[in-house]
Amino acid sequence: MPDIASNIPKIFCYLLTQRRNFIPLLSIYFLSIPNTTANQIGIFMWIGALLGFALEIPSGYISDKFGHKRILVVAKILTIFSTGFFILWGLFTQYAFVFFTLGAIAMSLWYSFTSGTISAFIHDTLIYIKKDHEFTKIYSKMRANVSLLSVGFILTFPFFTQINILTPFYIALSIDIIGLFIALSLTSVRHQDDNASPKLWIKSVIQQAYHLHLLPFAIFTWAIAGIDFWLSPFRGIYLESLWFPIIFIGTVMGLSRLTWFWVGHYAHIIQEKTSFRGFLILKMSVSILGLIGVVLFQNPYVVGVIFALVNGFWWWVSWVAKDYIFKHYTGDSRYKATIISLSTQVNAFFQIATSFVIGYIVSAYSYEAGYFIAAVSMWAICIMSYPFIKIKQK
Repeated sequence: MPDIASNIPKIFCYLLTQRRNFIPLLSIYFLSIPNTTANQIGIFMWIGALLGFALEIPSGYISDKFGHKRILVVAKILTIFSTGFFILWGLFTQYAFVFFTLGAIAMSLWYSFTSGTISAFIHDTLIYIKKDHEFTKIYSKMRANVSLLSVGFILTFPFFTQINILTPFYIALSIDIIGLFIALSLTSVRHQDDNASPKLWIKSVIQQAYHLHLLPFAIFTWAIAGIDFWLSPFRGIYLESLWFPIIFIGTVMGLSRLTWFWVGHYAHIIQEKTSFRGFLILKMSVSILGLIGVVLFQNPYVVGVIFALVNGFWWWVSWVAKDYIFKHYTGDSRYKATIISLSTQVNAFFQIATSFVIGYIVSAYSYEAGYFIAAVSMWAICIMSYPFIKIKQK
């Protein structure tokens, strides 16, 4: 009999190997190369986001059709390629933009394949062991513990750059290879209703999600995430422009992970104490006020704390949002990864839509202007989508 319960500790280790702890260093080092600009960061992020957008829904459908475990293995191979391209960028700086773009593409593909698959795989495992009602509690604590353990890497990676700028990437590559073996050891979970009804085409799955009113909820929740995610490469260089010591850049992400840890262990309690509409309003308020705070305060340490707290808060939103999707917006239970991918497709869409605009504003005007435009955009999206959000029980 397969040991399905062993997937829980294994997926925890898998998630730990998925952390991209070198992200704060990417944009800083890229701009240290001659003839590079902040706008180029927007371009290679846009290229990666465009491909991720195109494959977001198909990747979720492929995962549901061919097995979540297999796709998790594919995703880990993509992280190995992504890290490898970033290493090649450091070795061949004359092709920096090319390798940055290839690394961004591989990272976007990795994200597309895992955005719905990991949570669907965990949810199926919890159904098998009859603990699916504890999804938020178990999943959020798992992610919280991952964030705490990753703090050590985040804090030390900037120091490793004193040895060689590529040292953090070599460490990350080693961790990715370990993660591949972990993915191979996972146990596939078979749906009880696999043979109970015909398989659905992707069009039918999308129609189910439409009739369950997924789109307005996805726009409100994941569009904001798309804008926030696209801004993430600029956090490090914005802090550096405020004279924040580069060697301490890792402390910002470290504080963010500590926030994740605290929020993750209480996520299920916060969800129980917060109504569905209260969850939406809280998400909107914290996200927008966080960006406005970045614009208003010029003290690099205050801005760093805002970045960390808002980023940590977002992960609570992500965990609870997926739980709401499983409860209220999933039709055929065999297509959970597809449904999650449908919602995160909105994330990718807004990454593409804002990348050139905000990238141009940052380059032509200032980082403050870029963050202000992002805050106004978030507010407009929330106001327009909120009235259309509904919960329709299955």
